[in-house]
Amino acid sequence: MKIFAVYARVNLTKQPDWLNDFRKKYGKLYDPHITLKQPCFADEEQIESIKEKLNQFFPIPSFSGHRINIIFNKKVIDNKIEGEACIMIHTDNKEICDLQSKIKLLLSEYRNYYEAKREEYENNFKPHITIASELDSETLLKADSEIGDDLVCEGIVEEVVLVVAKEKTAEEVSDPKNLTAYHI
Repeated sequence: MKIFAVYARVNLTKQPDWLNDFRKKYGKLYDPHITLKQPCFADEEQIESIKEKLNQFFPIPSFSGHRINIIFNKKVIDNKIEGEACIMIHTDNKEICDLQSKIKLLLSEYRNYYEAKREEYENNFKPHITIASELDSETLLKADSEIGDDLVCEGIVEEVVLVVAKEKTAEEVSDPKNLTAYHI
């Protein structure tokens, strides 16, 4: 059994000066991304089917210049679960929402979620980049106080990535041999 997820890689072209140090201090060092399909379990046969579906789906000709220009501009704090709070910067970009909807439909048969609560994030999609994660309530307050007034980030999405890993660790999900990139 493997774990797979699909995300849009975000190349940040403009960001606040404080953001990189903040992410190192409070977040996992994943590259900026927007999760389009939450982590799910799948066997080897299913993984091949997922890859084939994505191969047929991409590239999507409806994206002008084969890219999505995106602006993140709204801070959101998710502290529903103690010890797992996170700080995100949201966007209301219609193109990324449409892409997520299409990916969700394309891979709708894969619903064996790594964590059941992630299904809600997929069904109630709010595109964002996470800048701090797995915070307890005290650290959340400290981190939130360090965020400057300028939090607008601009970026470009030019590819969607399928990650297939044995474990959901930073090393596994960032290992190039576990990634398949698709240009939009």
